[in-house]
Amino acid sequence: MQPFAFLDKAVLLTDQPFNVDPARIRFAAGWTLALDRLHSAGFRLATISNESGIALGYFDEHALEVMQRHIASRFASRGFELAGFLYCPHHSAGSVARYAVDCDCHLPKPGLLRRAAAELGADLQRSWLIGDSADDMLAARQASCRGLVVDSGSESELFVGRRQTHTHLVAPDLCTAADLVIGELQTEAAA
Repeated sequence: MQPFAFLDKAVLLTDQPFNVDPARIRFAAGWTLALDRLHSAGFRLATISNESGIALGYFDEHALEVMQRHIASRFASRGFELAGFLYCPHHSAGSVARYAVDCDCHLPKPGLLRRAAAELGADLQRSWLIGDSADDMLAARQASCRGLVVDSGSESELFVGRRQTHTHLVAPDLCTAADLVIGELQTEAAA
């Protein structure tokens, strides 16, 4: 069992809802530095996301696989391995019948993280979910995984107290998030 840094796709990539076109993918500022820090600290790297665009009929799983290969290629070009690309294709109000279900993997449910433990050998108690929403933090908590919020501005109520995240770590960007995770590890090692 190994520690993972699970990066919500919305934190790793700039916000382009329902985009699966590799030509339009833009990585967040400082992503290579953040991944280098996390990798050097002993974390395996994986992405995690709700991909309800599949259930809603905006794109199919093949298009998502093309995007995943592009992301994996970009990781590899920087010397990182994308150990997992975990996603939920479901949405209960979807228009594609086979995906229009209430599942256990749609964040904030913990199914994707539990799948990572089973399929990737992730030690969830030593792993971190770096996300941008209260749903991400709820999934992390339910899976006994640590959570950190990158304040992308997409969920302002998270920061005014309407939803509880049960996390004390909030970062303005991915690089700072990596530094906070590593700082937590160093504090624990010194204790």
